[in-house]
Amino acid sequence: DAQAAIDHRYFPEPAQALLDWHIRVNGDFLMGAPPLWFRSVVWGEICLQLPFFFVAVKALYDRDEAAFRIPFVIYGAHTATTMIPILGEIG
Repeated sequence: DAQAAIDHRYFPEPAQALLDWHIRVNGDFLMGAPPLWFRSVVWGEICLQLPFFFVAVKALYDRDEAAFRIPFVIYGAHTATTMIPILGEIG
């Protein structure tokens, strides 16, 4: 998804080719010509979800689920909430 928000020149050729293939084969118009709202959602994923993912993996690896129970719920709610405009657009 990051390719929807970050300039393509910062991605290796194989990643660009894979995105082009995905857009062509699946007709993914959101990735092909991402609207501003979609790029905003992707930036939310990059800035919030991506860093939290690594913290969460560490917490799970350390078996410290209790300390992260509320952050896990917030993460899940944020992830689910980002799907609302996407489903509205494709629905």
